[in-house]
This record gives sequence, structure tokens and C-alpha cells, in this order.
Amino acid sequence: MAIFCAVLVLRPWLPGWLVALGYLYGIVVILNLAFHLACYLKNRFFWRVRNRLLGSFVFIGLIPLLVILGVVFLSAYLLLGQLAVTYMSAALSRIEGEVSGINVELLPGAILVIFTDGVTEAVNGADEEFGEERLLLALRECCMRSPEGIYSYVVERVRQWQGELKQHDDITLIVGKVE
Repeated sequence: MAIFCAVLVLRPWLPGWLVALGYLYGIVVILNLAFHLACYLKNRFFWRVRNRLLGSFVFIGLIPLLVILGVVFLSAYLLLGQLAVTYMSAALSRIEGEVSGINVELLPGAILVIFTDGVTEAVNGADEEFGEERLLLALRECCMRSPEGIYSYVVERVRQWQGELKQHDDITLIVGKVE
């Protein structure tokens, strides 16, 4: 080790091949010391009887337990994922059945109105909602108008219902009329 330290200190004044040889010698010495330290630690700590039992427990008892727990966790994860897929598949099939039953042929003059809850849940000063019945009444009153006219009339009726109150939800209304 002293030779390696001397090479480190005298490196600026030594030839390159001697510095390389000193580094190589230092690496061999350090590896040898590390090997002997590992052997000492092995003999001192691991190979005693109680440490052999501890090592046996770790390799024979603990590692298989961790493997089994990993398999159980993976199985539960896959099972729950499969249950979620089954549930979603059933729910989508039910929704598909409901939506496919909605197909209706609209005759000329028919009006299609799509609206959000902001239209029917608009409240007045008495905290009463506009409601679906008032919406249907407003639609009956203006059914002969164009889609733009129907939209304007219904929105104006909702705003009249609200009066001076602040609008608390969006009022979205889509009106279509079959020609």
C-alpha cells in the first residue's frame, strides 16, 4: 500500500509507465484487501450456528413466503380486473339495449329538443324550479317557429322565470326541426 501512496504523491516526477504500474499495483492491493475483509466478515458473522439458522430461515422460509404473497397479490389483481371487465361489459350491454330502443323515426314537422338540467332546474325568487312541465308548455306555445325562434323563446321564458336572480347553472338547449 505504501508503494501505491508513493506513486500518487510522486506522480508528476515519475515516468508514465511507472505511474501506470503503480496504479495497477494499487488496484491489486485494494482488491486483495476487499477479498480478505469479505472472508473475515463471512467467518465472523455468517457461518456461526445461529447465523446459519437465520440464513436457512431467510432462504427456506421467508423467500418462498414472499413468492407466495406475490402470487396471491397478482391473482387478486387479475381477478379484480376480470370482475371489473365483466361488470363494465354487462353495464355497456344494458346501456346499448336502452339506446338501441330509442331509435325513432321523426316525421316532417317533428321537433327534437335536447337540453341540460340548467333549463329545468332554473329557479325563481320563490326557489321554485322551471321544471319539465313549463318547458313543455313553452315548446307547445312556440312549436310553429323556426328552430332558432324556438330556442330564443324558451331561453327568454327561462330568463323571465328567473327574474333578477343570478343564473346558477348553464342553460344549454339544442333545437332541431324535421323539414
